[in-house]
Amino acid sequence: METIICKCFAFLLTISTLPFCQKTKTEKDSEKEKLIGVWGAKINENANFEIGKDSIYYFEDKYYKYKIKENSLKNDSIIIYMGGYTYRGVFWIKNDSLNIKDKRSENKFVRIK
Repeated sequence: METIICKCFAFLLTISTLPFCQKTKTEKDSEKEKLIGVWGAKINENANFEIGKDSIYYFEDKYYKYKIKENSLKNDSIIIYMGGYTYRGVFWIKNDSLNIKDKRSENKFVRIK
């Protein structure tokens, strides 16, 4: 009898936590969608780059879009293929500010558009 109660309890506990798992995934997807846009060092300055769903376009490098590695935006990390160099960093967004940290530095950008 005790094993049946324990199994029922474990099953109910598992079922009750599923909505929380889904919410976390939705929050991560929302964070990735917030990443898409035009970003600059300061609100009154020119934009530095634009992030799309699968690429990043630096305005100084006028005609080339660098690819963002597919599925690299998991766990707040970002991987960008830049010719012969692969950039790896961690990002987080607070209000309309994008923070990106890598091995060498941490930078803060504001949404332009």
